[in-house]
Amino acid sequence: MHLMRSETTHNCDLEEVPSMWLVNDILPAINLEVLNRDCWNRCLVAAIYSPGHAMLPQILQHCDASMARQGIQTWLRCSIDWPYSRQDSGCGFNDFRMLVALSGGLCFDYDVCRVDDYGRPVYFHTSPVLMAIRYSWAFSTFRAAVQTTGIKVEELIRSQIELLSDGWTFERLVSLFHDHSELIKNGGGLLWSTKTYQLCNNWFWGPDEDEVSWKRRVNRIKAGMDLGAPLNEEEESEREELEVYLIDFHNGICRKCHEKNKKKKSRWTLLR
Repeated sequence: MHLMRSETTHNCDLEEVPSMWLVNDILPAINLEVLNRDCWNRCLVAAIYSPGHAMLPQILQHCDASMARQGIQTWLRCSIDWPYSRQDSGCGFNDFRMLVALSGGLCFDYDVCRVDDYGRPVYFHTSPVLMAIRYSWAFSTFRAAVQTTGIKVEELIRSQIELLSDGWTFERLVSLFHDHSELIKNGGGLLWSTKTYQLCNNWFWGPDEDEVSWKRRVNRIKAGMDLGAPLNEEEESEREELEVYLIDFHNGICRKCHEKNKKKKSRWTLLR
């Protein structure tokens, strides 16, 4: 099925769209397997990657709750990997509301496999809430989207703690959702400054991909620590490492090459 992007027709009568007449009446009569579950999953992903897609309501009529949950995961990936993908626009929030309505809510867990800058697979068990709070730009979008669904934050967090606490208490996770200070929406210019690097000609995200200051804030709230307390040894080490890498980054050196150079320098230091 060809998904046509439309900015203005997402409220139109989809029964009048010729392609939907073909999908609903003709193809099922010829060969029902043409429009199997895998086909609708691909259509759903394609529509989510284009916020406000005119065909999303019709596509969701052919999806079940588990497919909608996969759609929510895709929606979150868009917010994380492409912070300027307009997921935080009105049409993106409308997509989110439709997905949540079909999925039965936001409290479900799933496994994620992501590839780091070095091509290594990283596996972890998570949920929409826990995935969103990994990055400030994704969290700001997710939190605003949740508000449009009518779901109360306290109810969401209570269910989240019962499902998968990941070391959080109810009170501390609620306080994170209600904390609106120092939140870097969309990561800021430094975080998402992208380029190809002179040593390796690779294309990478900005230097602070892990958002050191945001991770520190989240970890402190999670542990019940004073947000204004001096940095501990681990926090200071992370801050210093970022400051060192920023020099290489502005000189056109990617994180991977930076780490290689650091190891070479360490070897030379040991041999002296």
